[in-house]
Amino acid sequence: MELAFLIIKLIFAFLVVFSLMYLVFKLSGDKFNKLNEGKYIKILERTQISKDSSIAVVKVGKKGYVLSTTSNKVEKLDDLTEEEINLLEEGKKEEKERLNQQYDLILDKFKCNINRFKKKITKRKIV
Repeated sequence: MELAFLIIKLIFAFLVVFSLMYLVFKLSGDKFNKLNEGKYIKILERTQISKDSSIAVVKVGKKGYVLSTTSNKVEKLDDLTEEEINLLEEGKKEEKERLNQQYDLILDKFKCNINRFKKKITKRKIV
C-alpha cells in the first residue's frame, strides 16, 4: 500500500514538473520571440563546425549573409537573397509549430496515462 502511495506521489510530482515546464516554455517563448522581432540584426541559424569555428546565417535588415566565425575572425562566405531568407524564416516557424504540437501530444498522452492509472488505483481501493 505504501509503495502504491509513493508511486502516485511520484507521478503527481512528474505531472506538476511537466506542467510547469509547459507553462514556462509557452510564456517565455512568446516573449523571447517578441524581443527578437524588432531587431535589425538576427542570427537565424548557427552550426558548430569544430571546437572554435562555426557557420552562421545572419540577417541584417533585409540582407542575408552566410558567415564563417572563429575565435579570431569572421569571414563572409556568401550573400543570401531576400527570398532565401524568407524561406529559412518560414521553415524555422514551421519547425517551431511542429515541435509545439509534438510537445502538446506528449503532454496529452501523459495526462491520459495518469488518468488511467488513477482509475486503476481507485478501482483497487473500491474492491
